[in-house]
Amino acid sequence: MARVLSALGNFVTGFLAAFVVVSIIKDRKSGVRAGLVWGLVSAIASWVFGGMFSPSEDLGAPPEGRTFDEPETTD
Repeated sequence: MARVLSALGNFVTGFLAAFVVVSIIKDRKSGVRAGLVWGLVSAIASWVFGGMFSPSEDLGAPPEGRTFDEPETTD
C-alpha cells in the first residue's frame, strides 16, 4: 500500500509542478499536458524504484529451523 500512496503522491506533485511552470510559460492546455506527462513519469519512477529498494521478506532471516545463535554445521 505504501508503494501505491508514494506513486500517487509523486504523480500529484509532478503534475502540479509541471502544470504551474508550463502554464506560466505557455498556456493552460499545455500546462495540463505537461503535468499529465510529468506526473505519469514521476509515478512510474516511484513505483519502479519503490519495488527495487523495498526490503525483501526473506533477507536477513535464518534458515528454517535454526536461529542466529546456533553455529552452522555441515552434515
